[in-house]
Amino acid sequence: MGDLTTIDSEKRIFYYLGDTSSGTTLLGLNMKDGSVACQGVVPLREIVYVGIAQSIDYDMENDNLVISGLAEGNTTGHSVLRTSGCVEGSTNIGKLEHVGIFGDGTFAPMLHASAIDSKQQRLFVTLAITKEQDAVGVIDLNGKQPMFTIPADSFQHTLLGMQYDTKTESIVGVLPINEAPGGIALQSLKLDGTTPTWKSMTLPTQDYDWLYGNSGTVSALNIEDGQLYVLAGKHPQQPSKGPPKMPEMHLVCIDLLKEKVVETPLVSGLPFGVDSLLEMNYV
Repeated sequence: MGDLTTIDSEKRIFYYLGDTSSGTTLLGLNMKDGSVACQGVVPLREIVYVGIAQSIDYDMENDNLVISGLAEGNTTGHSVLRTSGCVEGSTNIGKLEHVGIFGDGTFAPMLHASAIDSKQQRLFVTLAITKEQDAVGVIDLNGKQPMFTIPADSFQHTLLGMQYDTKTESIVGVLPINEAPGGIALQSLKLDGTTPTWKSMTLPTQDYDWLYGNSGTVSALNIEDGQLYVLAGKHPQQPSKGPPKMPEMHLVCIDLLKEKVVETPLVSGLPFGVDSLLEMNYV
């Protein structure tokens, strides 16, 4: 659960955190042929499901991976680790280095997504600070400042999925609008120190506004062209008997400057059926 993939575009390695009999496992795939370039166990545990309480991001500034989660045997907080990932001449991952600990492992579990600001060395994660309230956690990867949180005190101040836009120096994401007539909300958050500036707007009406990918958590950002990609379909129709049929999945491209959906190609059946595309990155 969550967005547990990242890409090293220079080395052309696709990384993801998975679950094996050995525990949480980092796997690197060669993007040229799909072969396994490296793999190794990461000493992080999960909360019930794969992905809950974990994150992975590629730090372009330091050319390494930033991974976070609950350390084995540690119930007091989330550990942040770094690794070089795949090392030339070896199928093992590079040495794991401990960066620090943030949050509370019991009461502030990480939820679905993360984003990294490599330039300022900030890691953003979504947290549950209580049973009823989410928040965005901001972690200083240099260890100079403690983590601070920005509580979701309203719908307009909420992010689940997130991507960091280096052009606008803000986090962007989408939320489903559950109240009639429905739709998709485009959310953004920019920080001046610890002071947040939010922007929330409803995208113009279009056919595909029922979000897949953990309510829009699974996303990809084309920074150069200002395009955010999410997965969505038409609202399921409730039959007279039985559960609703899942709608066909579309790749929804949102133009961040025009603040509207510009492309909606069908992706169902590529290659495993309606739920075919569940993780994505922009290269």
